[in-house]
Amino acid sequence: MISSSCSVASSRARACWCANKAFSYCHRRIGYKIARSSQPPEADFLSAAGVFPADSLRVIPHFVTQAEESSLVAECSKYVDRLPYQSGHWDGVIVGYRETEKSRWNAQNEEIVQRIRKEAFGEQVQIRPSVHVLDMSSEGYIKPHVDAVKFCGEVIAGLSLLSSCVMRFTHEKNPELTVDALLPPRSLYIMRGDARYLYTHEILKDQESFFMGCRVRRGRRISFICREPVPRIVPEDWRSLSGGAS
Repeated sequence: MISSSCSVASSRARACWCANKAFSYCHRRIGYKIARSSQPPEADFLSAAGVFPADSLRVIPHFVTQAEESSLVAECSKYVDRLPYQSGHWDGVIVGYRETEKSRWNAQNEEIVQRIRKEAFGEQVQIRPSVHVLDMSSEGYIKPHVDAVKFCGEVIAGLSLLSSCVMRFTHEKNPELTVDALLPPRSLYIMRGDARYLYTHEILKDQESFFMGCRVRRGRRISFICREPVPRIVPEDWRSLSGGAS
């Protein structure tokens, strides 16, 4: 849920206040939704423009419908709901989570997964067959990291379900350079190139979750993460980067 009392002097403030004519936000227990009557520009979901090269970081709102979100959550919940939330991950990056890898889906959800892959990777790219399903509690968060090059390739795509959150990108060699991405429920983010290799990314804790001065209240969040396999040749500047998964 985002407070409508905020006032931000930027066109991108449309992404976090209710009164804008182009689209509105509705207060909900699990976060907020953007009215389907108007599609906001992708740039409205980034706190700074022009930091990344074109297509290095995209946030696509309304990538799935509410009905599709419910279908995905229902299928993965059959397994993850039986698991306890964990306080720590094997790589020390994720707190308050449970997870699984899933490669088989019902027919409706398989179509959605293929749509994610087509949008993020195109038709010709080889893709890891399994989807990483990450269920994070309202108190959970992800620490700054760069996904290890030994585990996945250049492009990483994540579908956010149930709750809004803020993903922060921080340049590893110049920490003063940061970009926040607002990830609404049912949005798809795609990172590649600079955003994937040169910046750490993290999901902010609930109490730290602000976007352009506006409070973004966290709830339970499920993300579906698709990755390219590891390439045979990794650019020299990126070989030393390591991290976990978001």
